Amino acid sequence: VRHADIGLTGKETGLRPLLEALLDKAQELEQLESFKAQLQDDEVRMQMLSDLKVQLPDSHVGKTEPPPLGTEDVPTAVEATDPVKQEEDEHLDPQKLWRAVHTGDESIVKAFVARKACDGTSRDASGHSIFWHAISFNHHSLAQYFWESFPPGSPGGIEVDEVHYRKGDTLLHLLCLCRPFNAEAAALFKRVAAKAPPPVFQKQNALGLTFLDIAIDTLNFWVLTFVLKNFQVPAKALLCNSRAPLRRLFKVLRPPMAPQAYQAPGPFPEHFRVAAMLQQDPSGLVPYADVAFDVGPERQGVATGRFLAHRVVVVAQSPVLFEVLEKMPLTELPKEKISAALIRVDERISQEVWRSVLQFMYQGTISVEHCSYLKDAGKCVELLRACLLYKLPEPLLRLALSHLFRLLPSSSPTHALQVFALCASDEHIKNKELSSVRDGAAWVLLHQAHIMFVDIEAPDLCEILSKVVRCLESTVFENPDQPAVMEDLLSYSFHGVPQDILSQTLSTTRRVSAHFQTKEDMLSQSMASVSSMQSWPNQRGASRVVMY
Repeated sequence: VRHADIGLTGKETGLRPLLEALLDKAQELEQLESFKAQLQDDEVRMQMLSDLKVQLPDSHVGKTEPPPLGTEDVPTAVEATDPVKQEEDEHLDPQKLWRAVHTGDESIVKAFVARKACDGTSRDASGHSIFWHAISFNHHSLAQYFWESFPPGSPGGIEVDEVHYRKGDTLLHLLCLCRPFNAEAAALFKRVAAKAPPPVFQKQNALGLTFLDIAIDTLNFWVLTFVLKNFQVPAKALLCNSRAPLRRLFKVLRPPMAPQAYQAPGPFPEHFRVAAMLQQDPSGLVPYADVAFDVGPERQGVATGRFLAHRVVVVAQSPVLFEVLEKMPLTELPKEKISAALIRVDERISQEVWRSVLQFMYQGTISVEHCSYLKDAGKCVELLRACLLYKLPEPLLRLALSHLFRLLPSSSPTHALQVFALCASDEHIKNKELSSVRDGAAWVLLHQAHIMFVDIEAPDLCEILSKVVRCLESTVFENPDQPAVMEDLLSYSFHGVPQDILSQTLSTTRRVSAHFQTKEDMLSQSMASVSSMQSWPNQRGASRVVMY
């Protein structure tokens, strides 16, 4: 499980479950009113709770919850008059169990379990189970022990549909809020998700967030990938709805960087008249032509267009065509009155695009001014496809990338899907030159996913979105010099520091940040919908015009 620096406010989000658990415990011990009174005069702490979206509970709420553990159904293995039993009862004080759960003292907890003095259904006065508290206080190994001791579905087993009575969080919400989200937290998430009933997956908490919303807000790529791979139908229901949850990533990630600008190379020298070889002689033939390209859709089994060329020119600029022509025999072409190698160009590439490819091969350059199709996203996708399929010269690829990057946001999402499928294939996923357009296409898909994928089967949808998530994950983790995360100014200096160290310094940093105007926490940021992809606010509040 790898970690991304999600900024100071993102790290604060991880404190919320711990604060909620502490407030619940204050209420259980009937000390909440005293605690509230102490906070009234402490504006800094009250502001901290407000920033973290932590609400002080009503002291009257929870009075009807189950009584504290140990007041009922305590096993009586020996007579009450037995002094050994009396001594053991002193060691099995229920408050001692809760303290052990909060501090992670496994020896005391195991003693209670051995005496059958607790199980997976045991709740405190606030209605939370021992399993819930173990996760809230980040004692994951203890939570694993509870899971193995009290399997869900068994008598006294853990209740995987447990919900926080005030906040509405499920166990999946709670696990997504774990900081750090490490391998132990991931193992617990796997177990809970495998046993959770369908309503748990769709449950929204009091803030209107599903567990997947929290995973998106905190850039938890592991949870996103795991759910897309193993829970495809619930994943589609969570992502393809009017709430457009994937747009929440726009509040966390920076927009993709523009590709290198296209600069047309100079044409071949005037004395190197290769282009003249394509001119027909007085008899209508192309001198020395020994390659024929059939291009465009077929009509009655025949391609709509045919271009003649010369093997020596073509193979010098395409290693793919070199391999094909090296083994391809000549075919008699009666209409053209020549013998030539006949190559069927991919049907998704039009005559107009392939003509410009041949123009570049024979002239060494391509004029943007005279290439009208470069304003058509669909034609630019065709050019990109030709470049990748036939490994055409780099200037042609840059021409396609630079124009696609500008055209994708305002074009049909199907073009973005085609671009992403090309650039995120196994063959090209590691090609950094494609990263800008690949990320740009991913952004368009995220923006339109809740609409364009509604009619797609869940397995196909999840396969596409898994690649999108993998693409974004590589952008975050493989470009440390260009952080992809929207970080506030205070947390910027912490980039690259392990999260456990960051969380240790969080309280000190927060007091310093009280003197500055910082952003709201990530959860509240993400509640606002993204209305446009044409501008992106930078971290100082200004707006720089970009295409994503």
